[in-house]
Amino acid sequence: MQESQTKSMFVSRALEKILADKEVKRPQHSQLRRACQVALETHRIRAHHWQRP
Repeated sequence: MQESQTKSMFVSRALEKILADKEVKRPQHSQLRRACQVALETHRIRAHHWQRP
């Protein structure tokens, strides 16, 4: 259980760092930004679903 939480946090933080990057905020990277937003939201939903008892 602890290992999966660590992996989940790693993925979340990686996506958040990409989204926070100054370069990614430029208009020419809109597809990357949107893909990261969707992936992060999907990841959060799945992580929440997995944590239910």
